[in-house]
Amino acid sequence: MLEVYKMKKDLLKEGSVEEMMTIILRKKGVTEPLEFGYNTYGKPYLDAFPEFHFNGSHSGEYIVCALCSGAIGIDIQEIVMEKDVMALANRFMSPCESRELALMEPEYRHAVFYRLWAQNEAYMKYTGLGMALPMSSFTVREDRGHYSIIQQDMAVENITLLPVRIEKGYEGWLCGEFEEKTVSVITLTAEDLQP
Repeated sequence: MLEVYKMKKDLLKEGSVEEMMTIILRKKGVTEPLEFGYNTYGKPYLDAFPEFHFNGSHSGEYIVCALCSGAIGIDIQEIVMEKDVMALANRFMSPCESRELALMEPEYRHAVFYRLWAQNEAYMKYTGLGMALPMSSFTVREDRGHYSIIQQDMAVENITLLPVRIEKGYEGWLCGEFEEKTVSVITLTAEDLQP
């Protein structure tokens, strides 16, 4: 099972992943109140529903939530052209990723930076460590359209990085142990908020 949901943040009272997850599970027929737990690094989970692994992200106008039968990480980024992406890359990303960005034509730099950033954060969330795993400690590599994570000079096995199409002007990526090669995004609307 792999599902991705998106909605406009302003439809939610709190704008939280937990609030969105409650809506999703209600649509799936779960009626009892949900209690969320958090691992040491802040990643939420549901004790009562161990079959639902989930993760969420928000940026710009959107919030997304991914559900999977195994560990999952998702990240979206609104592409902001005014940001100094080289300063951010030099500060947070691996030296290899920083070099890659520095060497490319400036007109492609923002798009590649936001792809890398979303891929990095999706992996960090997948591990359950989040920001406790330094972005500079691993590298996203691309080979003929296939993306992998290199950590301590070795490819991390059994994970997939998969693009998530949110909206023009956004970059979104999933990371997890799943077989799917594509994912469709389910849009939630104000009607879905009704009990």
